[in-house]
Amino acid sequence: MEYGLSVATVFSIMVVLAMSCYVVILAGEISFGQHAFFGVGAYVAAVCTVFLNSGLGMALVAGTAAAALTAYVAGMPILRSHGLQFTIYTLIFAEFVRQVMLMSEWRVVRDGREIGPQGMLGFSGIDYFFVAGMGVIGQAVLCGTIAIVVVIAVGLLRRSHFGRTIEAVAEDPILAAAIGINPQTTRLVAFTISGGLAGLGGGLFAHYVTYINPENFGLMFGIHAVAYTLLGGVGSVLGPVLGAALDIVLLEQLRVFGGYRMIAFGALIVFVLILRPSGLIDRPLSSWSKGLHHVMLSKR
Repeated sequence: MEYGLSVATVFSIMVVLAMSCYVVILAGEISFGQHAFFGVGAYVAAVCTVFLNSGLGMALVAGTAAAALTAYVAGMPILRSHGLQFTIYTLIFAEFVRQVMLMSEWRVVRDGREIGPQGMLGFSGIDYFFVAGMGVIGQAVLCGTIAIVVVIAVGLLRRSHFGRTIEAVAEDPILAAAIGINPQTTRLVAFTISGGLAGLGGGLFAHYVTYINPENFGLMFGIHAVAYTLLGGVGSVLGPVLGAALDIVLLEQLRVFGGYRMIAFGALIVFVLILRPSGLIDRPLSSWSKGLHHVMLSKR
């Protein structure tokens, strides 16, 4: 039972990360840097509970805010680019953040042991769940509840006027600008929201695993984050949820292949994408046009 609850907790955290990628894709871009904001949220939230003795709620808010601010600052120059160039810039930025983590050291002695970030050796002593007496069931319920709230919130965002504006900018930024929309500001707000969501997931992740390392937030983590959305499809907010489930469940089931697990997993992913190149839940072809049409009507 504990194993199943652990998988469910990890799945819930990855759903939050997948939602951050989904928001970026709604804006017409693909980011390979969401794991950077995930890492920022993880470190900041951990600092709050370990050094400041704050509650988990305050720590998650701080981690979310720090990641959103990081995304806002990074987004101002990065969002001047589009397409492949944008994707590469986000990847470079993620590596920059990881290098900063590798150089971060802040150790204190508490209860006879050293805790805190220690560069490449990671950040230990993140034991809030243990101190609070929250077992695997409580952790699973907490992370699951937050994941559900995030999915609903992103679903409402997509259906909102701002969500339609994001889709309009993604479809045709020149036409969107012609009807009074600022494409750069719209994309920056969407990127900031996506960064905050990733930071929220990172805060949960840090407290669940109790120890984080800069290597946790490497390239493969970012690739999996994007894969959740691309596999599930962007036709519905449930697409990334399905993609995360497919990714995590397949990885667990393929343990029987031992060292060949990742090879078998990669082959299965390729097979799925051959059958469904646009993801399991595809976006209707008219979706972008509906978004632009909705915004144009609201301007009249």
